[in-house]
Amino acid sequence: METNFKNMKQTIERYAKKWLKSISVFLLIVSVGFGTGLYTGLTRPWEKDMPVITTVDDIIVEDNYTLTISTIEKLISPASDLITTKYNYKDADTYENYGKVFGKRVPLTTSKIVFTYRGTVSVGIDLSEIKYAIDNEKKLISITLPKLNVVANEIDDSSFEYPFESSSIFNPTEMSEFTELRQQLKDKHAEEIMNDAQFMNTATENTKNVLKDFLTVPSETKDYTVIFK
Repeated sequence: METNFKNMKQTIERYAKKWLKSISVFLLIVSVGFGTGLYTGLTRPWEKDMPVITTVDDIIVEDNYTLTISTIEKLISPASDLITTKYNYKDADTYENYGKVFGKRVPLTTSKIVFTYRGTVSVGIDLSEIKYAIDNEKKLISITLPKLNVVANEIDDSSFEYPFESSSIFNPTEMSEFTELRQQLKDKHAEEIMNDAQFMNTATENTKNVLKDFLTVPSETKDYTVIFK
C-alpha cells in the first residue's frame, strides 16, 4: 500500500514539472513577442499607419489635379511663331521726283522710276495678352484672344527690279536713297492686310487651331475642352 502511494506521488510530481515547464515556455514566447512589438511601436511609429496593398486592383487613384493658368502659358509658349499668319506679296509701283517753284512742277526736273518688289506681312497676337478661364470641375478652358496685329513687316531689298527709269540731269534720283519710300510701301501693305476681312478671318482661325493643338496633346490638358470667346 505504501509502495503504491509512493509511485502515485512520483507520477503526480512528474506531470506537474512538465506542466510548469510548458507554462514557462509559453510565457517566455508571449513576453518576447510583446517586447518586440512594443519596441517596434516605440522606435518606428510611422509604420503603424502604412496601408498594406496586396494587389494592383486594390489601388484607388484619386485625381485631384488642378490646372492653372501658368501651366497653360508654359504649354503654349512655343506656339508664338506658329500662330503667326504670313502674307507674301509682289507688287509694282512708280516713283516720281521733280522740282517745284511756287507749287508748280519745273520742266526738265522730273525723274521717274517704275519698280517691282516683294515683301511679307506677318499677322499674329501677343501671347501675354491672352485671357484664360479654367473650370477644373467641368474640364473646360475658355480662351479670349486679343486683337490681331502686324507682328512683322519686311520688304526684301534684293527683290527690287527697275523695268523703267527716267532720271533728269537736273534732279537725279537713286532708289537706294529711298528709305522713306520703303517705309511708305510697308505701311501701305500692312494697312491693306489689316482691312482684308478674309485674310484676318483666316489668321484668326489659324491662331485658334494652333492653340487647340498645343493644349490637346500634353497630359496636363488633354482631358480638357478648349473653347474661344
